Amino acid sequence: MGLEELLSLDTVQTDPARHRLVDVLSGLSVDAPESAIHKRYKVIKLVKIVVPDSEDFFNFCGGDTENPCRVSWWAEPRLERLNDGPPEGAKTEWTRIVRALALLESFDTPKAREIIRSFATGHPDAQPTKIARAILSVQSKKQ
Repeated sequence: MGLEELLSLDTVQTDPARHRLVDVLSGLSVDAPESAIHKRYKVIKLVKIVVPDSEDFFNFCGGDTENPCRVSWWAEPRLERLNDGPPEGAKTEWTRIVRALALLESFDTPKAREIIRSFATGHPDAQPTKIARAILSVQSKKQ
């Protein structure tokens, strides 16, 4: 689904789901200092920036009920682009997950395979999902 539709779902209208989704779509790591910036805002909305003869851009806007757009920051509308991260660099959290998946693959225990299978059910464009599916594909060929 598109970014606008995703952010309109009832399940992402309140904390912690809303802020977590904003973290992911901003390319921020959960424990990065800058990811705490938006958590102090009561209102977070999506702003679409239309550029003629180009694809649309999105920003998140944060504020309160009186000033709902006190600050804004980048929002990535295409999840597969988060594999490379925002302009500042790769998405650190996804890098950690991919490394963990590689370790789980080397453990090759029932619990490790179960965790890998759970990651394989994620969004098809997310890097951890793609890696988990690749690991499962290789494992199925070995059996």
